[in-house]
Amino acid sequence: MSADPNLSRLSIYKGTPPSEKCRQESTDIFHLLWRLDKTIPFDDVVFGGDPPDFIFKIQGRDIGAELTDIDPKIFAGGGNRARGEFKKWEDKVREEKTGLEETFPWSSFTLGETLAAFENRLKTKQQDAATWKSQCSEKWLLMRVARGTALGGLLGGKNEVTLGMEEQVANYFAKAMHDLNAICKQAKPIDRVLIFHSVGIEHGGISLMTVSTGVENRYNLPEPSLDILGRGESASSEFLNWTQGTETTRRVKNIPLGKLHEHFRPKSQTKL
Repeated sequence: MSADPNLSRLSIYKGTPPSEKCRQESTDIFHLLWRLDKTIPFDDVVFGGDPPDFIFKIQGRDIGAELTDIDPKIFAGGGNRARGEFKKWEDKVREEKTGLEETFPWSSFTLGETLAAFENRLKTKQQDAATWKSQCSEKWLLMRVARGTALGGLLGGKNEVTLGMEEQVANYFAKAMHDLNAICKQAKPIDRVLIFHSVGIEHGGISLMTVSTGVENRYNLPEPSLDILGRGESASSEFLNWTQGTETTRRVKNIPLGKLHEHFRPKSQTKL
């Protein structure tokens, strides 16, 4: 547990990972571990039996942790094809280095579609958790908000709100938080669901929400407040029909002479 975590001490960041999948997944949770290490006294983090992807070793306890992505809706074969278009757009912006901000508009989805996709993914992982290879004190599911998913706005992304709609938008986010919390509460045999979203380093690198299915919050992890959940419970179900539009903004520019790297500034925001 450290105010300035040094994650290089952890086994998953030492030596050569056993596979490309392990390398990518350890990279994907780096900012999450950086955030958690401020309050959790990690002894080590090692690769798991797949499943789970990781074992968090904490004061004699082994916590299994499985990583998955949250999509903005339930897709048919081929998944979210906008990701392929985004990769082409991102490569083009990097190559051209205009110095101007460029924006990629993701597709729009209703809150109802997003919650249905979240629940669908969670149920799949619930079934898998019953057969994890490793014996664990607790089972955690790490759910990363994928690009193009407007849940990032719920967890602290930049939200563009129409003037005069502030109260309704607050009720909308409370409704989303309440329904997410209710879905996660049914996630046994998973003990805790951690939903996280990468944000700018100036905001700590990660935005995090966790929900327990009954275990003690011994590590003081952030959970939805009772005020927010109460507000969401009384919010209209009409908010499930609200459409969320998400966009990603990039700016790439050359650095003055003597610098061999590029400045790459990501920014994502949700429009309501």
